[in-house]
Amino acid sequence: MMGVPVTILLDGEGKEVKRSSGFKPNELDELIFKIENYK
Repeated sequence: MMGVPVTILLDGEGKEVKRSSGFKPNELDELIFKIENYK
């Protein structure tokens, strides 16, 4: 059985904002863009 990578975006309080299941480069790029522009 293979594992599936999961990326979880948390806010400043550690609460889950968004979850990405599987390896989806486009979705991860979007998450990173949101993180960088969240500051």
